[in-house]
Amino acid sequence: MTPTKQPRQKTKPSYHHGDLMAAIRSTALKFIAARGSVEFTMRELSADIGVTHGALYSHFNNKQALLEDLAVTSLQTLQNEQQQSIQSCEHSLEKLHRLAWTYTVFARSNPGAYRLIFNSNEPSRESAVVVMARTSATALIVAAISEAQREKFIVEGSINLLAFTLWSATHGLSHLLLSEHVSPFDEVAKDVDRTIGYALTRFFYGVATARGRKWLDSHVSEEML
Repeated sequence: MTPTKQPRQKTKPSYHHGDLMAAIRSTALKFIAARGSVEFTMRELSADIGVTHGALYSHFNNKQALLEDLAVTSLQTLQNEQQQSIQSCEHSLEKLHRLAWTYTVFARSNPGAYRLIFNSNEPSRESAVVVMARTSATALIVAAISEAQREKFIVEGSINLLAFTLWSATHGLSHLLLSEHVSPFDEVAKDVDRTIGYALTRFFYGVATARGRKWLDSHVSEEML
C-alpha cells in the first residue's frame, strides 16, 4: 500500500537580525503609501512579513517607536539625496533649484516615507529626534538661500521666510500630485516634470534680483517660461 503523501507545511521566512529590521521598515512604508496614512497595526505588519507578532518587538517597543524611527530615517534619506544633488553645482540658484527638484522627486519616489514625515497631527508631541532630523534636512535650503543673498542673486529679506515659501511651494505641489486630486487640471498634471519645472522656475524669477534673472535667462529652458 502506497503511503499517503502529507501536504507540505509552509515555512515562515527566516530573517537575520538586520534583514528583519529592513523588512519591518519597508513593509510599514508600503502600508503607509497604499493607505495614505499610518492606520495599520503591528499584527498586520507581522502577518505581511511572515513573522510572529512578538518578533517585531525585539526591534521596536511599540508602533510609535517604529513610526519615529521611520520618520528619522526618511528625513535622513531626503537630506542625503539633496546633498548629493548639489555636489556638482557651481551656482547658488542652481543649488536651490536642485534642492527643490530633489524634494519633489523624493516625494514621488517614496510616497510612504514622504507622507510619514508630515504625518503628525500634534506637532508639539513630536519626539526631539524627529524635530532635529527635520531641522537638519531643511538647513540645506536655508544655507543655499543665504549664499544666494550674499551673491546678490535673490532679494534681501528674511532667510527663514524665503525658505518657508520655497518649502511651501514644493510641498504643496508634491502633495497635490501624490493625492491625484488635481481636477480640473488633469492634463497639466500629467506632464509632471514640466509642471514642476514651470512652478519652480516661476518661483525663482519672483525672488531673483536683476543679476539673478540674468543668470536664469541664460540657464533656463524656454519650455519652463
